[in-house]
Amino acid sequence: RTPRENDVELPRFGGHLIVSSRPGNARPASSVPRDPGVMKEPAADDWTVGFFDDPYVQLFPFPDAAQTEKEIDALVELLPPPPARLLDVACGQGRHAIRLARRGFQVVGIDTSASFLAEARAAAAESRADVDFVQLDMRDLAFEHEFDAALGLFTSWGYFDDETNQEVLNRIARSLRPDGRVIVDLIHRDWLMRVYEPKDWVELAD
Repeated sequence: RTPRENDVELPRFGGHLIVSSRPGNARPASSVPRDPGVMKEPAADDWTVGFFDDPYVQLFPFPDAAQTEKEIDALVELLPPPPARLLDVACGQGRHAIRLARRGFQVVGIDTSASFLAEARAAAAESRADVDFVQLDMRDLAFEHEFDAALGLFTSWGYFDDETNQEVLNRIARSLRPDGRVIVDLIHRDWLMRVYEPKDWVELAD
């Protein structure tokens, strides 16, 4: 990735590189109304349908609580202070959204997985964290200038072709207030090359 003018140099944690950038002159997204958006019926060949349910969590287990707390500590250093309003794109089971809410941020989390969102809502209720969890595809985001920062964590951006990935970024940029910030967590190339295995075998539960 080539650095750009609006990029902010940030620390790495684990095998991931966090890239934070102000929207700058991002191209505008398509015209959208002032609401979260509507979860559209997926195309018949959309590979994401059901992919992030079981056995995804067995193949790619989420980090434990201790690691997640380290990630939250790093994020807090990069975010505007609470009660900043945050958008967690592909929030999964809410492990970041809930902890950030407990630290005083106002958080909206979106995800396509109904099962992840159910777990997130249950965990938020148990921890008494106030988070709005919305079932929504990132490709359908329609917020306008509502957030101080947007998060794309656990390599949750880059699932689609280049044009669609760009449109997702455009929509995220559209959701931000002036001087909003985007934080994207990606697998770092150098780390990946060090640990790369051509094949891997995982025994899944029945």
